[in-house]
Amino acid sequence: MTESHRPPARPRSFLAKPLTLAALALAICPNAGQAVVVTVAGNAYDISIQSTSYLDDPSLFQLPPAGRMPWWGDSTGTSASVFAQVVYNQLGVGPTAGYGPLFAYDLSGGTLNAILQDLNNPLIQLDDTFPDNQPFAYAVASPLATPTAPSPLPLAALPTAGAWSRTLRRRIRSRGSAAPDPSLRPPASTL
Repeated sequence: MTESHRPPARPRSFLAKPLTLAALALAICPNAGQAVVVTVAGNAYDISIQSTSYLDDPSLFQLPPAGRMPWWGDSTGTSASVFAQVVYNQLGVGPTAGYGPLFAYDLSGGTLNAILQDLNNPLIQLDDTFPDNQPFAYAVASPLATPTAPSPLPLAALPTAGAWSRTLRRRIRSRGSAAPDPSLRPPASTL
């Protein structure tokens, strides 16, 4: 009687297909949905991309906290230009090949003025107009709060300081009422 040797059955993972699809999506669009933390003028911002049109979400195109574009309202586009240059190519391709998302900064009639950052050269930007009724990939920002909690180092030092204090008190008690050591006195000042 011959036994057939079959390889042992491989356990099937219910996550195998979704993980494979997610990896494939990231390979195709490596920066899709990715947020970037940048610091501009001493303030930290979480910058990401949102695809919408001005007419679909006009509240987005305002200064924080109401909106999500801290560069909005600067009719010269200088603020948008600074943000676009700091972000550079970290968010990936926007609506124009070779350029990042739109940093919209002003509305004039039915068109939005926006800065687009070249993805290959941080010194090249486009200042262009886009219709307010069509969806595009816009850069949006959320200001990050500065931490006000104490750092962990002083908190970790409290038990050590307490132990040192107890040790010092024990030494003082063990000496009793003996006169202090004259060598520990500070030198007398001469005036």
